[in-house]
Amino acid sequence: MKTLKLWLVVLVSGLCLAADDTKPTPLPPPVSLKEAVRVVEDYVAGKKIDTSQHYLASVRIQSDTHGRLYWDAQWMHTDRGLKGGWFIVRVQMDNTAALIPGK
Repeated sequence: MKTLKLWLVVLVSGLCLAADDTKPTPLPPPVSLKEAVRVVEDYVAGKKIDTSQHYLASVRIQSDTHGRLYWDAQWMHTDRGLKGGWFIVRVQMDNTAALIPGK
């Protein structure tokens, strides 16, 4: 019975690993810092996000748990006392962008 349970665990684990065919992003990243900033600027303009009271505080390369890279561009509000006055525009390595609102 223990052997059967062990084989079942091994089989399920193998199926889970086979189903997850994600691969880490190769280096150097396909989207450069300069390209990422352009994508962010185009996204902000295209979505008509008001940045008149914000400044671009940082652009950092990050990775998810599978090693896939993305860029996070964080905008901060000029009023430092304001809570939740920041937002992030995330740029994936396929040049797509998404808004991540602050809390």
